[in-house]
Amino acid sequence: MKIPHSIVAQYEAFIDKYGLLASSVKEVMNRDVKNERWLYLYRLKSIESFYVKAQTRRWSAVKEDIFACTIVVENASQILDAIKLLKNFFVLQYRRPEDSGFTKKRPDSFVFDDLRLYLTLKERDSNPETENLVFECQVKTFLQHAWSIATHDLIYKPKELVDWASARVAYQVKAMLEHAEVAISEVESISNSMLLSLTNNDYESRMAISNDLREFNVDLGENINRVLDNIISLLKNWGYSWNQVWEWVKQDTAKGDGCGLKQLRFSIYEIVIDSILGHDTNSISKYKKYLQRFPEQQILVPTELMDVHPELEAIGKNVSSF
Repeated sequence: MKIPHSIVAQYEAFIDKYGLLASSVKEVMNRDVKNERWLYLYRLKSIESFYVKAQTRRWSAVKEDIFACTIVVENASQILDAIKLLKNFFVLQYRRPEDSGFTKKRPDSFVFDDLRLYLTLKERDSNPETENLVFECQVKTFLQHAWSIATHDLIYKPKELVDWASARVAYQVKAMLEHAEVAISEVESISNSMLLSLTNNDYESRMAISNDLREFNVDLGENINRVLDNIISLLKNWGYSWNQVWEWVKQDTAKGDGCGLKQLRFSIYEIVIDSILGHDTNSISKYKKYLQRFPEQQILVPTELMDVHPELEAIGKNVSSF
């Protein structure tokens, strides 16, 4: 596209200042706003986008997104957290939509309407070049961001004229993702639906073990399902039931072992193994029989546990031997 020289000159005058703004905003975002689970993205408008935006005659909108950024949060429940942080560390000038409880969209419309905040730097973070420069900050969930990435060029910057069918598919996808967003945000209330009020043996087993361990304040860490599945799988392969092994663990705990071994940095996985070895003299030979069929299924045995039970060498391996 041919762009008049005067437009190019004006753009270049703008872009230097907004480049400084971008650097300052990025520093504040990384320092004060985003966490390790959120994503921060930004861009400076290209000369062609700047020129075409000016042609819309929406003059107030021309400057406000020369520099624009996005905060991507995990789900809709964290959008308010992001807004609070942005208002704390920047100066909010205005927002679109103005009211989070009101939309101009028809219920059968799924056009772009993500939250945009229009901000300026606080005095402590600005300089004469960047003070009072407004920039746009979109706050999105990862699902909203996925739709933007997948359809942005199709909707806004197509290489050819977009046909009705392509646009239709893009907005159908947005509708599906919005439905998924609602389901994720309201998972607790939706899960109480009569249609979903179900369970199965696997989940019942997990819940039973989790309830037992909670009584003894056993820390299951962040990967609770994986921890419980590992215990269930180990006991099944070894030929024990949870109720049987849990009785042994409780007996050991009453004597200062069992769950008391947490003080030795033993997780519930090592505690279960320790109790099995302490209560069943045939436990090693039982697992050896299992290994005859599945020789690659040796038990993970940390050095601390091997020091207490050297007999585990016959059925286990250490991380260092991987």
